[in-house]
Amino acid sequence: MASYLITGASRGLGFAMAQDLLSKRASKVAVVFVIARQITPALEELAHTYSQRLVTLVADVTDEKSIQKAALQVDSTLKGQGLDFLINNAATFPFSDGIEKMDDLMDTLKVNVNSVHLVNKTFLPLLRKGQTKTVMNMCEFLLQPPEFMFKNNPGYKISKAAMNMLVRQYSLYHENEGFIFFSICPGWTQTEMGTSKANLTVDQSVTGLLNKLESVTAGDNGKFFDNDVPSWTWTSGPKNLYDGEEMPY
Repeated sequence: MASYLITGASRGLGFAMAQDLLSKRASKVAVVFVIARQITPALEELAHTYSQRLVTLVADVTDEKSIQKAALQVDSTLKGQGLDFLINNAATFPFSDGIEKMDDLMDTLKVNVNSVHLVNKTFLPLLRKGQTKTVMNMCEFLLQPPEFMFKNNPGYKISKAAMNMLVRQYSLYHENEGFIFFSICPGWTQTEMGTSKANLTVDQSVTGLLNKLESVTAGDNGKFFDNDVPSWTWTSGPKNLYDGEEMPY
């Protein structure tokens, strides 16, 4: 029976991953902790449906004291057992009119990079006691072909490149403890952030993400992967864009 913690779970992929995990039998998924800045009606309904296995935590991932308080709640619920899986999903996706007019870089780095660091270091003691010690981080493939490039969000691209290196550093520092830190690109998904024009349905993306989370090994520590969605093929060429392969930083 595994335990999971997901940040940024009030909507989008974070919410969908929590929903998918909770649909599995209790003997496989014992408890899912979700961190959100506020409890949305959908999250409240999910908590009511799975009241025995879903724990909602209201916290600000950019605030260290808020994260520490959430960690105490997780520790109390687990009653001495460790946390098995951590999914760093919280992110901001700001737009700006070109690089010269970008005025949100520091705020973006605070959410997309520093919050990952705060969550990682705060939950390390619980992860050390877990069975899998696995941390999955949502990232973005920044070398996509022109058809998939967003040209008006440079701060997001910069922050995700930095987050990838942060993940790499955690993987190097903790590999001797049996940790697996890795990044994965979920793909352009039909969420509020991705819009309805995106390639992948939420179900397609979530299936690939959770399959990867449950199949990584020690050899995957520090790596960055594409999502694996065999059912989707890039129409402008023969190559499947979402092939699950390791990607360049």
